[in-house]
Amino acid sequence: MGKIILCRGKKADTPLTVLQTGVKLYTAEELCYYIYNNIYIITNDFVSDELIHFLRYETKDVPLAGRVEELRRNNAGLAMILVTILKSVDYYSVSEIDEISGMLSTLDSQNSYERLRSRADTYLDRKNYYKAIDCYRQIIKEYTKEASGAFMAGVHHNLGVAYARMFLYEDA
Repeated sequence: MGKIILCRGKKADTPLTVLQTGVKLYTAEELCYYIYNNIYIITNDFVSDELIHFLRYETKDVPLAGRVEELRRNNAGLAMILVTILKSVDYYSVSEIDEISGMLSTLDSQNSYERLRSRADTYLDRKNYYKAIDCYRQIIKEYTKEASGAFMAGVHHNLGVAYARMFLYEDA
């Protein structure tokens, strides 16, 4: 069973719409929940002017918006920016933030095709088959020579699973 967490911050009049998924976020707590549960599909373009505007003007968290803007200006890593947001909002416990920090550091150490595979697998798990297929195809097109045979076998397998779940058996 889950727990109820009271949103203490201001609810936005205009939500932040995440381009990759179309999700609309109205509070800083929703932003943290989105980050925590979509860590593999978040890319550097997530930290945008729109995100900073949302933090500054919609949730009225001017200090956090300033920190995120400064980190982005100083080319801080995505992991550092996301952890800064998570710590500032106080939605997750320290142990949960440490867990996600570990995942983020793992992502920073992965090759680009491994990160893309993690993103594709997340799309597949969330039944977003079209985006999963696009990611798997990109891996096959761009990284077949770099990646190991076992890695590519897993990519082809999951591509087939995505097609099968869409009832495209010939493609699978």
